[in-house]
Parts: sequence; structure tokens; C-alpha cells
Amino acid sequence: MKAAPITKFQLNDINCFEENHQKKPIIGICNDKKCNIENKLMCSECLFEIHNGHIGIKLTEIENIINTLKENDNENENFIEIFRNKIDEFKNKINQYIEEFYSNFIKKFNENFNINKENPIDNILLNYPPKNKEQLLNLQTDFINLFKNKEKDIKKEKIINIYNKYDNILINLLNNIENKIKKLLKETIFLEQNFEWSTKTYSNYEFYYNLEENNSKITKIKNNGTITICTGLKNLEKGNIYKLVFFINYKDGDYDIGFGDDTIGSNCTLRKRKSYCVSNYGIYVNGINEDNQNYLFHYKKIIFIIDLIKFSFKILFDDNKIFNFNIINPQLIYYPMAAIKNLDNSVKLKVYKLLNL
Repeated sequence: MKAAPITKFQLNDINCFEENHQKKPIIGICNDKKCNIENKLMCSECLFEIHNGHIGIKLTEIENIINTLKENDNENENFIEIFRNKIDEFKNKINQYIEEFYSNFIKKFNENFNINKENPIDNILLNYPPKNKEQLLNLQTDFINLFKNKEKDIKKEKIINIYNKYDNILINLLNNIENKIKKLLKETIFLEQNFEWSTKTYSNYEFYYNLEENNSKITKIKNNGTITICTGLKNLEKGNIYKLVFFINYKDGDYDIGFGDDTIGSNCTLRKRKSYCVSNYGIYVNGINEDNQNYLFHYKKIIFIIDLIKFSFKILFDDNKIFNFNIINPQLIYYPMAAIKNLDNSVKLKVYKLLNL
């Protein structure tokens, strides 16, 4: 079940019910250990008349706590939904593995024992006594087949052996599936991180962007024709795997999105060494143009999966087209970055970190 959208919880509509304090809004709660007054809710009059000198809590602090808890609950529900969907995927895969195993077992079993679906004993009992010469000849064939299969007990022993053999194979298969599930879980569940663009500037340039949507989106609003780098507030930590999802609003002009070391800020572009990007000029890896197509016109979502364990990364366009590259300088500290030249171009970024099981 999808989590309900978070709405801001506010307490500014509660009025005081003390005599002569009506219509005065509650602004806090008395938290003084020495206070023996039953009503702990305080308006501005209560502060001076009833709870004078007492220690209190602002109602806004309570609002912040509730809203934070609600956001956490929402994130937990989202994670549970993601986890449930992944488990459903794995169940389908397991069923497929088991079905393939079963089909293979039946095939091998029939090959090893030359099993004939027609049972000679059933045929003999069904057609005895023979009513004519043709039935007698058929019965003769069944007697011969029965004689050929007289080592029935020996075959039973062989069957038990093959059962045991396949039983062990099945146990190993299930163990492998369990390990694959853990591996797939470890490789596929990304948890969303709090991400904000910073207002840091480089060289003598001002901050030419407008921050929107809790600072996760930047829009170029100043100095049309001048490109500058905007960097994330926090760096990507080594030993983790990140997914950077850039939501593109590209109209024209120079436009770079990707990641790089903070020292490249004065370059004003991500198409230089120590950085990696998708640009209107193509894909750049440590300053080298690896692909010169302008994907920005064709895709609205560009994903970087950055492995800071093996120091490699992938680029996906709308979840399908994939490029794989190595990170040349593992010793550097990398940040999500963007650089935009013309006005009214923008980019929103969501950052996810791989679940570490």
C-alpha cells in the first residue's frame, strides 16, 4: 500500500480555555518540573499570570517533532513497499528455477530408466484372457516386455539413488537461490538520501541559480550566457554505491550534469579532468569525450549509478540505455554537480544509497 502524502501538522489553531484568556492562541506547553498546575497549555496571558517564570516548550518545537516523525514513517513505508516488490520478483524467479529444475529432473529420469508410459502389467490384466489371435500376439509382446523389466527391485534401488542425488542437488539449488536473493537484495535496493544543492561559488562568480523544492532543484536565473558549477551540499562517501537521478529541463545552451571533485569548480564546466558528465556535447569521462550525442533533447531522466567501492559508474537514459565507465581518480572526493549556461534551464536531483545488508 502506497504511503499517504505528508501534510504539514500545525497547532496554531488551538485557543486557550482559561477564564478571560479566550481566543488567545496556545503558544507553548509548560515543562517545568516544579509546576503543579493541571493545565500545562499556555497562551501569552498564561505566561505571565499562571505559569510566570516556568520553563516551557514552544508549540513549534512539537510541530517539528511530529512532522519529522511523519516523514520518517513515510520513508519507512516506502522502503517496505520497495522491499515487498523485490521479494515478489524473487519469488517469481525462484518458481522459475524450481520449474526448470523439475523439468530437467523428469527429462533425466526418463532418459536414465527408459520409462515407458504403457505398463505391461496393466495391459496383461486388462486384455486377459485373449479373445482372438491378434490379442494373443499383443499379450505375447507384453509378456516379453515384462520379462525385460524383471529387475524391478534393482531399478527401485537405482531410483532411490537418483532421488537422493537430486535431493542433494535441490538442497544446493535452494541454498544458491538464498544466496542469490541476498545478493540481489544487496545490489538492487537503494534508499533515498536527503539531498540539497549548496550555494557555494567558485572564482569571482556569484550564485546564478534559484533553489527550489527543498533545495533539490536549481534553475538558472542570472547571467545568461555564463556557465558556472553548482555542487551538492554533501559529498559521496567512499565505500558506498549511489544512484543519482537527474530530472532534466533542457532548452538550449551548455548544460552539464554528473559528478566531480570540488577542485574543478573554477573550470565552470564538468567537461574537464577530475569530473564525469552527460552534456549537450555528449558524455565526458575525465575530460575525454566518449560519445558526442546530445542526449538532453531526447531524455528527461538521466541516472548515474556510482560505485565508490570498485570505482566505476553506469549511465542510464530513462532506465534503459546503459554506458559503463571506470572512475580514473579513486583518491578524489566526489560531489553531485551541475553546470548550466542559459536562463530557464533547470535540473532536479534525487540521490539514493544502496542498502548495506
